[in-house]
Amino acid sequence: MTLDKWIALAACFAAFISALSALLAVRQSGLQRKLSYKPQILLRPQLFDYEYDDSTFDILNRIKMRDEVNSNFLKSDLAVNIGLGAALDLKVKWNYDSQEIIDSLNRNFNKLQIPLKIERISNGSFIKTIVHNDVRSVYREIIDDSIDYVLSYNQKPSPTEINFPSPMFSLICANLILSVRADEGLNNKYSKPTVMFEYKDIGGESYVEEFNVNIDFIYSAQSQTTTKMSGYLSFEKRKSLNKTIKRLQRLRQGYEDFIAQYDFNNNR
Repeated sequence: MTLDKWIALAACFAAFISALSALLAVRQSGLQRKLSYKPQILLRPQLFDYEYDDSTFDILNRIKMRDEVNSNFLKSDLAVNIGLGAALDLKVKWNYDSQEIIDSLNRNFNKLQIPLKIERISNGSFIKTIVHNDVRSVYREIIDDSIDYVLSYNQKPSPTEINFPSPMFSLICANLILSVRADEGLNNKYSKPTVMFEYKDIGGESYVEEFNVNIDFIYSAQSQTTTKMSGYLSFEKRKSLNKTIKRLQRLRQGYEDFIAQYDFNNNR
């Protein structure tokens, strides 16, 4: 090759490197712009207290978060957006096996000869407590919530109220107390509750956050008619799925289904 051709080749290579650098700079700028408005919802861990009264059989007495000022029976100050942008169209969904806890409680009532029973009403979304064959209370399980937006921590440091299924957590606490009385210890295994968040950023990107809910027993004190317990509520992130990851999962699942359908491994 002549010197002119080498110079032309070098110029082409330099132009390619320059164009690649410009492309990477644009891409990096786009990523930084997305990060500047990306939200991230987390849940605050909480110390809580619960009290069960043997004289009133108020098994649904609401658990009390120690640093919470909200007194709403169905809401709790739990959600915090630690991202830089607002979370839009937030959907909250709690998932738990309430029947599992109800069955365990009824076994403990029978064993301890407590005149209390919990039943699910026929449509499945309502639960009633029965004392001495009389209906004491009825409540509806509300597991879904929706919030228009949650501002970032820089804009709103205080936590946001979300739906909190306090009756279910009261039943779990009561079951812990009665299990100890019934000499079953604290080793009763039950499915961990979970909570899922779906929301969008201002650019329309979708996010899904799912958490396991851990309820840790700390201590209990019993008086003549009441038992007080304290515990710790924490949230362990399970998975985080944005739109890109969900697309990759669908592609992977489609490939696995294709391979399974034609069974290439056994027909080579």
